[in-house]
Amino acid sequence: MNILVISDYFKEVVKDENIEFINWSDGEIKTSLNEFHIVIIDISFPEDKNNLNSIKDTYLDLENKLTIDLIEKDGIVLVIICGYENKGIFSYFDEMLTEDDKYPGSHSEEKEKKTYNFLARLNMQIYKKIDFVTKGKRFTLPTNSTFQSYFKNVDRFFLTIPHDESDENVSSISKAAGVGDKCISFAINSGNGFIVFLPAYKPENRFKSYSELMKISNLYFLKQQNKFFENERPERIIPEWVSKYKTNRHKAIPGEINKLHNEEEYFNRISFLLYGKHVRLEDEIKLVFEDLGMKVLKTGSRESVDLICTSNELFFEFFIEITGSNYSVNMKDRKINQVMQFKANNPDKNVILLANTFTNLDLHDRLIYDSFAEKVVGALNALQISMMTTADLYFLWKGVYEKKLKSHEALKLIKKNKSIFLLPQSLIHCVLRNQKEENNV
Repeated sequence: MNILVISDYFKEVVKDENIEFINWSDGEIKTSLNEFHIVIIDISFPEDKNNLNSIKDTYLDLENKLTIDLIEKDGIVLVIICGYENKGIFSYFDEMLTEDDKYPGSHSEEKEKKTYNFLARLNMQIYKKIDFVTKGKRFTLPTNSTFQSYFKNVDRFFLTIPHDESDENVSSISKAAGVGDKCISFAINSGNGFIVFLPAYKPENRFKSYSELMKISNLYFLKQQNKFFENERPERIIPEWVSKYKTNRHKAIPGEINKLHNEEEYFNRISFLLYGKHVRLEDEIKLVFEDLGMKVLKTGSRESVDLICTSNELFFEFFIEITGSNYSVNMKDRKINQVMQFKANNPDKNVILLANTFTNLDLHDRLIYDSFAEKVVGALNALQISMMTTADLYFLWKGVYEKKLKSHEALKLIKKNKSIFLLPQSLIHCVLRNQKEENNV
């Protein structure tokens, strides 16, 4: 289960390697949101901070990427912590194109962005139902024990929504006290996913609040998984006694289906090397090297490399740092400093920078680009750090799987490389081989 947390308060709390953390001041969301099962948006800022320009780029990027399809079709659980008043948080220029404009952006208008404007773009129907308040303080504790501990650290709320019992898609978590039948916390059943609204936690109790927040998020993730299960159930359940009269072939089919499903999942994991990034990419690279006969340790430490791969049979190790980008690897990538520092401290180790670059492009469209910038190649060559793309690793593995070469031969090819890895011509996919030949003409 992969989780994205956007917050200014939880960074020192987040320890799990499957959780990606983004500060509001980071400037952009580099990962595609559909790579996550749960997305937590913590809208909690200091109350005395009038200028929030530092969050502008991340906010606008989130507003652009957060679509209703992510929830309704992809089944994401979106958790929104409503910890700030709905007021102007920054100004921005909205570029517009009219029929008379020759170039995009030739006309722009300065606008004010309010705290919860992104909700209007996500779900206008819900946004219109919301009443924003300056600071509410009186509310009822939830009856569900999963929420109670979180709400013990809540002392204010900034929005409510009318409680409509006839709307089966909106469920109340907690209600405001003394202002009619209005919810301060609620969950929206939206297609395959959920949108969960929670009130503000006390920043001084963020450690405890984070733990309870994970429990709430997991609760809705399990509900989301049950949705998929219910959607896939047959309309009529076959009675158990029917199994006594099945043919042998009929009895064998469920086992074969399960085997094929596991096999497909295995291949899907391996193919992630062609397009994936972040923590999951490390997991699937680990699987590939294990398939090639190595013992693999995932370090989870920034003081070391990402993976340490050991071959007891061939008596060598690979120390692998992994990165992924929509562009070529350049010197600004923090992984460059990490891998260079590790090599400087361990000059005799066989160190590899393994990168998936131009991840948004088909492989044949990447051929006109260099995966590693010239300065990166020079700096890593000087330290004898090998460079390799995850696509090359995939085709090496594919060659072994298709019995074009043996595992130890593939590993020796990697070990022999001291600069940018060049995949043997015999292992290059025919589509890519033809494209390379055309590019060289």
